Amino acid sequence: MVKFKEVTKIVLDENRMLVLAAQVLLGFAFQAVFQPGFARLPPDEHLVHFVAFVFLVAAFAILLMIPAFHLGAWNGRDGRRFLHFATVTLGWALLPFTIALGLEIQIVAGKILNPAAGALLAVAVVLLCLLAWYVYPLMRARKTPHEHLQNDEMNNQLPPLKDRINQVLTECRVVLPGTQALLGFQFIACLTDAFDKLPKGLQVVHLGALLAIVGSALSLMLPAAFHRIGEHGRDSEELHALASRCLLAALGFLAAGLTLDLFVVSAQIWNAHMPAFLSAGVTLLLLVTVWFILPAIFRARFQTADHARGNESSVQ
Repeated sequence: MVKFKEVTKIVLDENRMLVLAAQVLLGFAFQAVFQPGFARLPPDEHLVHFVAFVFLVAAFAILLMIPAFHLGAWNGRDGRRFLHFATVTLGWALLPFTIALGLEIQIVAGKILNPAAGALLAVAVVLLCLLAWYVYPLMRARKTPHEHLQNDEMNNQLPPLKDRINQVLTECRVVLPGTQALLGFQFIACLTDAFDKLPKGLQVVHLGALLAIVGSALSLMLPAAFHRIGEHGRDSEELHALASRCLLAALGFLAAGLTLDLFVVSAQIWNAHMPAFLSAGVTLLLLVTVWFILPAIFRARFQTADHARGNESSVQ
């Protein structure tokens, strides 16, 4: 039988794999707007790219809900509730990623071939992804999905310190690809001709986004530096608490940087500030809600339910 802590590690590794795949498309989505060839695309292709960008941000937000909820809602606890949540979340994240992938393929293939052929190829890729990621797994799904897990005291309990530290460091590696993709884009974008043509205000916004992503990278790297330099590789409750706070801080910085750069990209696509303000505002609200507000609400509900069950057990 497999223990919950082992399954949690596998779930986080799978989550990291999907984030790494989304990282490539996210970097392209940001970078493409500042390339000379993007300005030569038809206006409807600009709209397609913007829609793909929206779906990609949604997929990215859903994927990073897993570490956000693991710490924010369950306080690093393992169990069936987190496992079920992670399974459902990964499944939902693949859908907007599939749509974004198809839309970006339509742009590239339409440029190389023709718009009709690009659309057909995009549909074929989307259908293939749906078959591979949804239809086949559901056809082979087990009727009792958790039969391989130990039904013991590890259910919704805190794992040992060593396992908690391993998990939170893995969660830092889950968030890191998003920070990495944005940081690389932000430095490269400053060297493009399109960036030089931006209004000074948008350049300052981009600088603010860059500093926010630098804050995210700093936060994600701090636990490793503290573990090796401060603790000399020793596990401690202080290290776990620091890594947990750094991960949440990194998500906050990432939300700010992603929102600010989305504003710059939207203003570049639409050539207007109002759609950019609307896109950035909705994105910030989405990220803050799914990464911070919802985990806090779920954490309060779980604590209330656990406290009520504890009172019932004491009465009996």
